Amino acid sequence: MRESTSKVKVFKNFKEKQVVKLNFSAEGIFGGACLGIRSGNFLCFYDWEKTKMIRRIDIMPKNVMCKTSFMWY
Repeated sequence: MRESTSKVKVFKNFKEKQVVKLNFSAEGIFGGACLGIRSGNFLCFYDWEKTKMIRRIDIMPKNVMCKTSFMWY
């Protein structure tokens, strides 16, 4: 849940689990395998459990879709 432009709260089973404090203005959030937070100039992906940033990509997406792939052994 985007509480403000600089704070995103992560809930699990309707209980607040983590808070992501940002040093940029969040214009949108996306769910999927990772938490995606979009600014005006870039997109950051965060780990759901530790809310640690995994990757920053310098693009301006309108939407993010998660495609999962499964490995069969």
